[in-house]
This record gives sequence, structure tokens and C-alpha cells, in this order.
Amino acid sequence: MHSVDPDAVAQPFAVEEEKGLSIDSSKVPPISAEDEIELSKWKVWGMVDCWRHHNNNALAHTAFTVTACLSWIGIAMLPQPPYSPDLRSTENSRDALFQTYSCHRMGCYRIFGRGQLTWLVYIIAAAIGGRVSFNTADEYDAMDGELICRVLQLMNLTDNRISQNGCEKLELAMIFFFQQFRKIYVGDQIQRASKVYKRLSEVLGVADESMVLSVFVRKILTNLKYWSRSEQIINRTLQLLSDLSVGYTSVRKLVKLDEVQFMLNNHTSEHFPFLGSAMQLNDMRCRSVFYTALGRLLLINLGEDEERFEQFMLPLTTTFEAVGNSLSAAESGVFDESETKKQLIGLARDLRGLAFAFNTKISYMMLFEWIYPAYTPILHRAIEMWYHDPAVTTPVLKLFAELVVNRSQRLQFDVSSPNGVLLFREASKVIVNYGTRLLTMTNIQKDQVYKMKYPFFHFE
Repeated sequence: MHSVDPDAVAQPFAVEEEKGLSIDSSKVPPISAEDEIELSKWKVWGMVDCWRHHNNNALAHTAFTVTACLSWIGIAMLPQPPYSPDLRSTENSRDALFQTYSCHRMGCYRIFGRGQLTWLVYIIAAAIGGRVSFNTADEYDAMDGELICRVLQLMNLTDNRISQNGCEKLELAMIFFFQQFRKIYVGDQIQRASKVYKRLSEVLGVADESMVLSVFVRKILTNLKYWSRSEQIINRTLQLLSDLSVGYTSVRKLVKLDEVQFMLNNHTSEHFPFLGSAMQLNDMRCRSVFYTALGRLLLINLGEDEERFEQFMLPLTTTFEAVGNSLSAAESGVFDESETKKQLIGLARDLRGLAFAFNTKISYMMLFEWIYPAYTPILHRAIEMWYHDPAVTTPVLKLFAELVVNRSQRLQFDVSSPNGVLLFREASKVIVNYGTRLLTMTNIQKDQVYKMKYPFFHFE
């Protein structure tokens, strides 16, 4: 009888040590090619190392042919002392061991199943993405519709269980599938009544492009909520959101969705954990992409509605005020420096994303008037305090670099407006403050020179 000990750490001992025999590999009974292939799969996944053979000294179990074969395979032997029936745990605890074995076996099947599903999703995504967008063959569309239904049904199943046990590789495959799906069947260039939507309507009730976009956004929200610990998933999910926010027709359909309005009104760490200060500094780089996408979506119906803009900026306003209060208390030495740094770095990355998205004169002026003169002193103070820390200076300097870019002629100020001079003064001030203090740093290690003295070109 076999028993499984998944947590066993003891090294398997050789059969010849137990019996005092020397095993001749030529006498080991051969196995078929099919069995050897199957055994190699189990070995790759490390399952053979978890197997233990516990016998009751029956001749069928202790025969040389059996023990030699088990030793060659790599299955450890659990000895049974003679005439000791009370020690036969496999007989006395049959139900418990069977339950353990069954659970572990199901775990193996689950691993194999996830790998196979991941492979299948990638294959389906590649098949859909390999289509030419203007190829309108109905039979191809019908086939794609059937494949897409299968993947979306799988997505619903995995998302329902994501809080218990998710699979990162499968989620990455799902994101790749959505990217290929969007490229072929969603967007301004797709102008046809495809049989894909007919099949989606029949199976899933998804009848048009707006409902498909709703599926996209719900998946994005799910990933951003539950996969904050995975940098790969967050980055690729945000890239998918960024791709969806570019366009004319599709982005106008997006902003009408309740899920998108939820993002625009609740972009806080409570709903999106990757925005929290608990994240590592390297994981904060994706925040600019997130706010660039939100900025594009906000611009669709923003116009000159300053009240709506102020409401959108409310979470950033609250964080900026908290950072300002912490820096004010820095002189007394009573403040959490690490927490304040992370909040400031996150703010700089968020605002840089918004500044990139606000490429119209009206939206840019709303942002500039919001940040100046209320919050630019906080940025200057941060540069003065942490000029020696590129993790702080690089995001702040890149924010100012984005603010002074005349993207889409957004910096066309009126003749009587002082905003151009004010912008130049603030940008010059931050450069002078940083450069003056940087010159005082003489003992810089060679591997830190590029990072410390050339922050604008420092790779983030």
C-alpha cells in the first residue's frame, strides 16, 4: 500500500541498505516507453520525491524485483518491523492516509490542469490575434466566437475562485488573450457585424461592443484588486487599460460604463491596493500608466467642469496635504520618513501620468492651477530634504519635466497671463535647488554616479 507524505523531509534510503543487497541495474525489470514518459512527467513536477512505499512485509512487497524497481524509480521504502502489527499505520489510519493521498493527488492534477489551461489560452489568443482584421470570412468569425466563449467561461470560473487560490501564469495568459481579442474585434477600425458577437450573445449574453468592453473593464478591476502582489500582472493589466483608453469611438463607449465611472470616482488604495504605500518602490512605477489612462477617460466629458475636476483630484489632494503636514513636522523630527517618502513618490508618479494625458489647454491649466501655488512648495521642500535619494528626486524632476513639455500646443498662454513665467520660475527653482545641493556631494561611489547625478536619464 502506498502512502503520501507531502511535507516529508527525510531522505529516502536505498533498498540495498535495508536488505544488505547490491542491486544490479541489469536485473531491474524494464518499463515501457509510455510508462517512462509518464514517469518523467511526475519527476519534473517533483512528485516522485513525495511518494513513500509502506509494506507489511508481505512477500509481494519485499520481493527483490519489486524493491529494486522502486529503488530505481526513486520511491523511498518505509520499513515495517517484523511481528509488529500495531506499527502498521497504513492499516490503522487507512482513512486518514487515503484522504491525504487524495488531496495531494488532486493538487497534482490541479497543477497539471492549470498548466494545460494556460497553454490552451495562449494558443487560442495566438489564433485569434493571427487573423487579419479585414478578413470577414464568416466561418472564421464563428470559430473565433466559439473559442472566445470558452475562454470567457474559464475566466468567470477562475475569477470566482481568485480569492482562494489564483494562478499567476493563467492570469497572464488571460491578459494576452484580451490584448489579441481587442486588436481584432474591438476598436475604431473594426466596422463590421461579426458572427463573434452573435455567438457571444447566444452563450454569454454579450450582444455588442459595449458589453464586451464591460467584460474587459471588469477583468481589469479584478486584477487590480486581487493581484497587487504580482508586478507582471499589474503592469500588463494597466497596459491593457491604457490601450483601451486610446481611440475615439471605443473610449466614448468606455466612459459610459459604470465600472469606468467607479474607477474615476474611487482611485484610492482602499479599492486598488497597488496605490497604497505598502507597495515596494519598484512596484510604484506602474502608477503613471494608470493615471494616464484615467486622465484620458476623464477628458472625454470634462470640458470646463472645474467641480468635476476637483472631485477627481480629491484623493490626491488628501494625500498631498498629509505629505505637507509630515514635512512641516520634520523639523521636530516626529514623522514617519519612510511612509512620507512613499506617499510623495506615488504622488509624483500619479501627477506625471495626468500631466501626460492632459494635452489640451483647458485641462492642462486646470492641473497647473491645482498644483500651483498650493503644492509646489511641498515638492521643493522634498527636493531640499532628500536631494541625496534618487528614489525621491527622479520622480519629482520627471514630473516637472512633463509639466514644461508643450504637448499638442497646450502651453499657449494669453499675452496678459503670467502663467508662462510662473511655470518657468518653478521649474528653474527646482533645478537650482537640486543642482546646488548635488554639488556638495563629493564622495559618491562609482556605481552610484549615474543614478545620483543624472536622474533625468536614470532608468526607472
